[in-house]
Amino acid sequence: MSETSNQSTSSAILDIFTLHGRRLSVQAEESIMSRGLQIERVHYLVQGQVLMHSSSPDGRETAFNIVRRGELVGLTGIASNNFASYDATTISPCEFLTVERNLFQRLVLENPAAMQEAIDRLVAFIRHATGLAESLASQSLKARLARWILTRLEDDGVALEPGAVLPIDFSQRLIAALAGVSRETVNRQLKYWAEDGIISFSGRTLRILRPKQLLFIAGYNNDRQDG
Repeated sequence: MSETSNQSTSSAILDIFTLHGRRLSVQAEESIMSRGLQIERVHYLVQGQVLMHSSSPDGRETAFNIVRRGELVGLTGIASNNFASYDATTISPCEFLTVERNLFQRLVLENPAAMQEAIDRLVAFIRHATGLAESLASQSLKARLARWILTRLEDDGVALEPGAVLPIDFSQRLIAALAGVSRETVNRQLKYWAEDGIISFSGRTLRILRPKQLLFIAGYNNDRQDG
């Protein structure tokens, strides 16, 4: 989950972007927001996907989540201290509605419904970040990786069955960032699973072959079964 969960079409925040936002098209692999810099604009994602992430001093990348249609980038900019605490980079070509940060802050503060929605979105973001921290601390790499794959399928409404395809442009760098490990470690684990017939991957596509086995690895099943 990003700084926002998907809201209804009657969203007060969406109304702000519809009335005051301007359209912005961005290509893949472009920076939308940089950690440590002031947030100048708040973005509503109309189409595409954006990665929330940060990098450690040794260059390892850790991702918080993937922002998808109907979600926001830069909502923390409504705070008095409006410096970004993470980086945001487009995964795919994206279309945004974007509003200047000071205007967005004023409009939200003037509208109780928008203020409540902003709080709800930020709380959801904090809960997701807390869950991620707990999983990194308590789960094995295999479990984290399996849960991430399963969550991506569920979030995009893809049935968990043999042949299910991960519904994003698959890249080991992206999965490594979301699992909090190196790309080489992810590559090694995916190869083990491919050898066991649990998944297959080619280019930028990952396919699930034995979903029940993946559920077991994630810790969601008590009985180990072949899918």
